Amino acid sequence: MIRIKKKENCCGCEACKNICPKGAISFSPDEKGDLYPIASDDLCVNCNLCEKVCPIITPIVNHINYNPKAYAAWNNNVGERMKSTSGGVFPLLANIILENGGYVVGVQYEDDYTVSHTVISQNEELKKICKTKYVQSSNNGVYTQIKELLEDNKTVLYSGTPCQVAGLKSFLQKEYENLYTIELFCHGVINQIVFNRYLKSIEKHSKSKITSVEFRNKRNGWSKSATVVSLENGTEYCKSNEDEYLMGYLRYNLYIRPSCTDCKYKSFPRVADLSLGDLWGIEKLFDNHDNKGASAIIVNSEKGALLFKQIEKGLFIKEITIDFLKENNPSLVQSYRIGKYSEYFYRKFQKTDFIDLIQKIKYKDTVSSKDNNFMGKIMITKNYLLGK
Repeated sequence: MIRIKKKENCCGCEACKNICPKGAISFSPDEKGDLYPIASDDLCVNCNLCEKVCPIITPIVNHINYNPKAYAAWNNNVGERMKSTSGGVFPLLANIILENGGYVVGVQYEDDYTVSHTVISQNEELKKICKTKYVQSSNNGVYTQIKELLEDNKTVLYSGTPCQVAGLKSFLQKEYENLYTIELFCHGVINQIVFNRYLKSIEKHSKSKITSVEFRNKRNGWSKSATVVSLENGTEYCKSNEDEYLMGYLRYNLYIRPSCTDCKYKSFPRVADLSLGDLWGIEKLFDNHDNKGASAIIVNSEKGALLFKQIEKGLFIKEITIDFLKENNPSLVQSYRIGKYSEYFYRKFQKTDFIDLIQKIKYKDTVSSKDNNFMGKIMITKNYLLGK
């Protein structure tokens, strides 16, 4: 029976829930909103499958043995690229699978903006699983669907965070030649409850219901991409670098999951056939990039190389080094500590308006920075007067 003693040792992939033959495992939020498994004593038959497929309790044997190659790339179709988060590579990969009768698994918003993995089989459905959602998605039942498709000799392309890919592979308990996997460069995951508070705050401030949510909209260019939330009253909540949700996530590290602070998948060899992320540092490679988005791709396996080769004609491609990616997109190899204002955030976030709370944290941080700078100047002056 699975028991989580240290929260850092559960990534929330749901492999345990998917494998349980008795439906004895459910996921429940803790006081911060992160989901953890709870096993029912009444239903559990002590088969220990849950522990066997947990990618942290029983780490997977990584069968990838390949000299990885890294590329800068972007979709030659500018329209497709503008609709993507980065360089528009994922839609090309997905279309190859779909056009050959396969299935693609990615993340979508449900009608109530809960975020979940879903299986698609038609090109028309692809739009809903493109673009980054910045919420930890549910894999409830999806791993089982994928196994059934693979056993039926269908080709499946799965896209998720590295720990979700690890969870899928651990759940399957064997390698499938007809499974292709894509992992995202991951800073860390945010739970659904925090996201819901953010959306509720937007509706409160705008006095209107939300009709769509889009992170990383490129209307002002890829480097200045914005969060755009469309509202029922015909207006938009639109912010670039100062979007409170992403500010709390990327600038202050307020609400990443505990397991993300010691991620088991920030190393090589990678767990997926392909790794995808933004090509930050692009100005060091290209003088006149059009600022419409660019991707970094790591080809980690022979299967990944075969799939990537099939989309090369639709891409601009330049080979780069893994070291370049490590330097310019440290999320590839670096875990992040919980920020110093995280406990303050969690003490307040259930009772305080989300946007107002992040603005308070921003103010506290600004004052703290000014005070530290002021005290630094005093010490420099003191040392100078003392002749130090």
